[in-house]
Amino acid sequence: MKKKTIFLLIPIILIVLAIISLPLTFIIHSIFFAPPPSYATYGEFPITLTYEINGETVTTNEIYVVECNGYNPMLGYTYSGRIQSTGEQGIILYQENNYKIICEFGTPDYYIGKTSGYENNIVPPHYYIQEEKRTFLFFKEKTFTVLTENELYEQYSIRLVSWTTAEPLETLTK
Repeated sequence: MKKKTIFLLIPIILIVLAIISLPLTFIIHSIFFAPPPSYATYGEFPITLTYEINGETVTTNEIYVVECNGYNPMLGYTYSGRIQSTGEQGIILYQENNYKIICEFGTPDYYIGKTSGYENNIVPPHYYIQEEKRTFLFFKEKTFTVLTENELYEQYSIRLVSWTTAEPLETLTK
C-alpha cells in the first residue's frame, strides 16, 4: 500500500514544483537576460520614383515607414516596412483586379541600419507581381512572381527612369 501511495505522490509533487518554478524562471530570465535596448524603433524614408508605363511618364513621391516589431532572442530586433500611403511593401506601379506590380527598394533592416551588404548604400530595386486568389470561402492566397527589368518592360511596357531613396540610418551595433 505504501509503494502505491509513493508512486501517486511523485507526479503530484513534480507538477506542483513545475507550477511554482515556471513563474520564477520567467522573473529570473527577465532580470538577467533582458534584451539589449533597441537603437531605432521607427523611421520614415522618402522615396522618389520616376517610371514610364505605356509611354506615359509617372513620378511618385512616397514615404517608406520602418517600425520595430519587438525582440526575438534568436534574431535580435525585427523590423517591418511599408509604404505610408498604401501599406504595401513597395510602390505599386500597376494594379488590375487581383494583381499588382510592385517595385521594392531594399528591406526594413537596410533602412534602419541593422545590416549592411549594399555597396555605396545603393539599394537595387526589385520588381514582383503580387496576385491574390480566393481559395475557399473567405480564405485568400497571395502568390509572388519576381520580374527582371527586361521582363517588366517586355511584358508590361513599364520602364524605370530614375529613383532616389533616403540614406539608411547609421549601422546599428548588435
